[in-house]
Amino acid sequence: MRLVTYQREGQSRIGAQLDGQVVDLNRAYQAALHHAGNNDELAVADLRVPTDMIGLLNGGGTALSAAQEALAFVRERLTAGNSPHDLAGIVHAIDHISLLPPVLRPGKVICLGLNYRDHAAEAGMALPNYPVLFHKVTGSLIGHGQPIVVPRISSRIDYEGELAIILGRRGKYIAEDEAYSYIAGYTVANDVSARDLQFRTSQWTTGKMLDTFGPLGPALVTRDEVADPNKLSIKTILNGEVM
Repeated sequence: MRLVTYQREGQSRIGAQLDGQVVDLNRAYQAALHHAGNNDELAVADLRVPTDMIGLLNGGGTALSAAQEALAFVRERLTAGNSPHDLAGIVHAIDHISLLPPVLRPGKVICLGLNYRDHAAEAGMALPNYPVLFHKVTGSLIGHGQPIVVPRISSRIDYEGELAIILGRRGKYIAEDEAYSYIAGYTVANDVSARDLQFRTSQWTTGKMLDTFGPLGPALVTRDEVADPNKLSIKTILNGEVM
């Protein structure tokens, strides 16, 4: 699935992309249960498929399976000839909503610096012996298509296309061969940086955690859709030019 968090009429909810449209998963699940006459399950529909991404991921495999059922129900309705109008409130045209970061207010946003050899060479920096970690804050995150606001205190704003890994459950001291099971999915990110602020001290966060400096999305692509994340490609385009 390609999961999104979207805003419509001032309310944020979660959905899934389907043929250029967005399906509200919570409402689709309720519609599927109502269609099947499953009134007992309707009573707990909001727990099975919550309206926020963290709630959905916290529900684990049970919640994701219910979300897949909801999406399959809508796909079947559309295939059977129902129009998006017949599914009002469930299927939204992409230009009728605003996309937010796939995960709102995550507990942590951990970033890994100098993780691309070519980028380290471009910056004239040696590969580190240990991972260089910094963080962004929830105020840094914006959704697909939302504007990056250049602060008055910086004159050297830079871009960095990144692969973002969304963890789906808590863990500590995780064995390497179990690591992938903790991943909920992947999305794309732009690690916007104020270079003049970043290198004023040895701590990079000053130039990384500014408001709007973490575009994320548009969608969280679930782990089952990505056979090997090491084979994904990233392309950063600035004003029509591949950088």
